[in-house]
Amino acid sequence: MGKTEIKAAPRRVVVLDVGELDNVVSLGVQPVGYAPSEGDDGIPDYLKKAAGNPKSVGTINSLNLEAIHALRPDLILGSKLRAEGQ
Repeated sequence: MGKTEIKAAPRRVVVLDVGELDNVVSLGVQPVGYAPSEGDDGIPDYLKKAAGNPKSVGTINSLNLEAIHALRPDLILGSKLRAEGQ
């Protein structure tokens, strides 16, 4: 996975798991895209107000790469644990 240095505040963030959604929202970022877990109804209730209205980019196990690309993210956050499980 490696290290990445982010030199400027990201403006268009896509999150690929609820943990990352929780993290970015707690930092005041409203993501442009979100991938919930299978069977979830989308954004958890406790994050709905602060998360804004991110577009669906599929689900954690079935990402829509075209939808992610269309959002033109400057940062995509995922879970190392999930990536290693694929």
